[in-house]
Amino acid sequence: MLNICPVSFINSILEFNLFEYTFSDQNASLLYNYDHLTEDHQPRLQEFTCPINNWSSNCYFTAPAISSNDEFSSRCKISLLIPVLAFAVERFTIYLWNFDQVIKEGFEVKWIIDQGPCNDCLISRGKCGYNRTINDFTCFCPYQP
Repeated sequence: MLNICPVSFINSILEFNLFEYTFSDQNASLLYNYDHLTEDHQPRLQEFTCPINNWSSNCYFTAPAISSNDEFSSRCKISLLIPVLAFAVERFTIYLWNFDQVIKEGFEVKWIIDQGPCNDCLISRGKCGYNRTINDFTCFCPYQP
């Protein structure tokens, strides 16, 4: 099973000047440190436990994501949004997959580039790439650096 019990809770940030989410993505919620749930809740919830402050805490994964204004979300000490694939959420909501399968499936991003130089690179049989040293596009040529 996937370990989604972090030592510390921090936001991970997508580099939006390089990448953007695709239409295949959707958000899910991870809700940490909540007293045991008794009522039925929509969308589907799956419970897991995490040791928080050396105490076993009830936590939940839900997809699609619930609003931070939702009564259930507001009763959690920590609420995180994570990107997942929409088709995985669909499988989760009809009980074909559990939450770790949804998370392991990942999410998609699209690389934002200037199409002109990349098209020229592809015509020369190169591969479009990114040089982190100069923080810019680079063409990986087939027979030379």
